Amino acid sequence: MVPGIGPSTADKILQMRKSYGAFKSVDDLLAIKGIGPKRMEKMRKYLTVGKAPETKKPSTDGQSAKAKPPPTKTAAAKAPAKSKTDADSSEKDDEEQ
Repeated sequence: MVPGIGPSTADKILQMRKSYGAFKSVDDLLAIKGIGPKRMEKMRKYLTVGKAPETKKPSTDGQSAKAKPPPTKTAAAKAPAKSKTDADSSEKDDEEQ
């Protein structure tokens, strides 16, 4: 919360931003009825102008990011791996045919 900004003034700020786009400077708030130089100086140290921080978007699959199911095992993961000697002997078999 910013001192000097109540619900009414906050609504005015939001309306101005919707109508004119992003503020280029904190001083752009002086165009809002009810914010004058004295009020601005009290609020200035609480205000910045820039790109809004990005917020995490909710998951579209209805599950939270923390509640992901464990990965499933594939058929390749279940099959025993060939040893190097098995692979070498099968290559030799292929060459002999």
